[in-house]
Amino acid sequence: HKEATAAILDRKLREAQDDMENNFQRQLRETQDGTEGTVTQLQESLDVRITSVSTDLMARLEQVTTGVEEKVRALANTNQTTLTAAQAAQDAQVSALQDSVRQSISRAVSDVDSRCSAASAEVVRCREEIRQQLADARKEVDGKLTDHK
Repeated sequence: HKEATAAILDRKLREAQDDMENNFQRQLRETQDGTEGTVTQLQESLDVRITSVSTDLMARLEQVTTGVEEKVRALANTNQTTLTAAQAAQDAQVSALQDSVRQSISRAVSDVDSRCSAASAEVVRCREEIRQQLADARKEVDGKLTDHK
């Protein structure tokens, strides 16, 4: 009777051990499957997040690049405007200087012309005076010659 009880107990112990082993293996598989599912979900979520962050960063980079390009264009336009204004001011100064030089030359030519006219008139007057003096001297010489005859 003890042997039969021992065999029954031994068999029940083995069945219990097998059940525990089967339960442990099943729970381990379920845990692994759950962990793999969770890891897959986490990877997918991470991939979505990385794509989202990459898209956001690219959009921000595009905005920054566009902003920088606009600032460079604005600066170039400002520089061109400043350069154009400086060129216009320089052109105006050159034009004013040219006008001033032309006026100075015109005044100098007019002054020389006036002096030449005055000198010419003086030469004519002096010639007339010399002719008159020569005529007077001839008359005087002629008169003295006539007196001596």
